[in-house]
Amino acid sequence: MKCSQNRQSHKRSCGGCLWRMLSLVIVAAIIALINDRFLKAPAPEGDEPFPQIETAPATATEPPPPPTVTDDLTRIQGIGSVFAHKLRDAGISTFAQLIAASDDELDAIIQPQRFQKLNYDNWRQQAAILSQQPPSPAVDDLTRIQGIGNVFARKLQDAGISTFAQLAAQSPEHLAAICQAPDWRKPDYQSWIYQAQKLSQGSEPS
Repeated sequence: MKCSQNRQSHKRSCGGCLWRMLSLVIVAAIIALINDRFLKAPAPEGDEPFPQIETAPATATEPPPPPTVTDDLTRIQGIGSVFAHKLRDAGISTFAQLIAASDDELDAIIQPQRFQKLNYDNWRQQAAILSQQPPSPAVDDLTRIQGIGNVFARKLQDAGISTFAQLAAQSPEHLAAICQAPDWRKPDYQSWIYQAQKLSQGSEPS
C-alpha cells in the first residue's frame, strides 16, 4: 500500500517538474520574441540624431564701390543745364571724360540745332583748366530739380546752398527770401524741397 502511494507521489512530482520546465521555456520564448521585435523596431523620430549642417566657408566681404565722382559741367562756358543733363545721361559727368570725348561723340549726344555753333575744342580747353584746379567743396547740380534754372541755382549757391541735402533742409519762406522771384513767376518751393530730399537719398523724384 505504501509503495503504490510512493509511486503516485513520484509521478505527480515528475509531472509538476515537467510542467514548470515547460512554463519556463514558454516564458523564455515569449521574452526572446518581445526583445527581438523591439530591437528590430525603428527608433522614434524624436530619437534620431540631428543632421550635421555643413557651413559654407567664410568668404571675404567685397569692399563697397568707390563713390561716383562728378564735376559741375555748367562751369564751362557754353554748357548750360540742358547740355549738362544730356552729357551726364550719356555717361560724361567729369571734366576728364569731356576732354576725352570726340567731336562726333559730342554731336551725337548734344544733337545741336543747325543754328547752334558749338565750339567743342573750347569746351575741352576749359575742362582741362578746370580739372587742374583744386577740388571745390561738394556741390550738386541743383538744376536737376524741376523749376530751378541757372539763375535760381546761382542765387542758392550764393546763399550757401549748394547740395541737395542743404536745399532739403530749407523752408519755403527762406527759399522765397533768397530767390526773390516775382509773383507771376513764383516757384513751387515745397516741390523743390521734396525733390531735393529724394535726390539726396539717391533716388529720382517722382
